[in-house]
Amino acid sequence: MIRPDTLLFYGSLLWAALRDPVVRPFYGIVAVCSLTINVMELFPVNLLLGMIV
Repeated sequence: MIRPDTLLFYGSLLWAALRDPVVRPFYGIVAVCSLTINVMELFPVNLLLGMIV
């Protein structure tokens, strides 16, 4: 069964890609990478590391 948060994540990626064609390849890359890594967990780590550096 597909979890609602998964549908929300991929739905928001699709919505953003349809609204901004210039950045569409980036959203595609994020969608493909999210199949192998947990993007939602990785984002806060990158944000905190960016604040430190």
